[in-house]
Amino acid sequence: MQGLGDDSAAAGRWLKERVGLEQRRREQLVLPIGLCLKFAVLVLSVPLILLQWGYRWPDIYDWYSQLFFGFHVGNTQVSFAVLLASLIVFGLAYAAARLFQGWLDAHVLKPAGISGGVRDSIRTGVGYVGIVIAALAAFSYAGFNLSNLAILAGALSVGIGFGLQSVVNNFVSGLILLAERPIKVGDLVVVGGEEGYVRKISVRSTEVETSERARVLIPNSYFITEKVK
Repeated sequence: MQGLGDDSAAAGRWLKERVGLEQRRREQLVLPIGLCLKFAVLVLSVPLILLQWGYRWPDIYDWYSQLFFGFHVGNTQVSFAVLLASLIVFGLAYAAARLFQGWLDAHVLKPAGISGGVRDSIRTGVGYVGIVIAALAAFSYAGFNLSNLAILAGALSVGIGFGLQSVVNNFVSGLILLAERPIKVGDLVVVGGEEGYVRKISVRSTEVETSERARVLIPNSYFITEKVK
């Protein structure tokens, strides 16, 4: 598994050359893939341990059937297998989105000569779209009615509007910064009493590196509502 983040390993070289994933992003795949493999080993080994302890195979089979294929709690059917599969669907869809993100940057945006700031904006937007698609795919696989989710989201938006005004404000401001690009990665800015070079723009905050080499996260709303030099 560690070979995913190692450029000298075959898997690491393939992900770097063919997909365009940077080493940091490849190293991020090690933990979730490792956890999935360990969980699979655990699921397969537990029945063998129970057999050694004297449990009968029909009983073990019934327990696993109820756990993975559903049991009722009142009028609600709970299926661990469906929940687990939904998490796997989300993980696969999210991983596919990140792979597409790296491939798009390495094989389309860079060869096209697009500047770093524009590439960063496109890459960030593609990443968030991928998260939304992955979440919708997981909810759909789990059997949730997406129309009900839309109603629930509408109801929650009222509470979110009152309780998370600053978060929503920063999110909308981030979208404006990514779309209109009044500032770009590499620009020297003075905002909120801080002066430095813009290193990263996300939908929540902007990372600025000061002359002392310190990294400061500034809420995006500052760049929309405050005076920026």
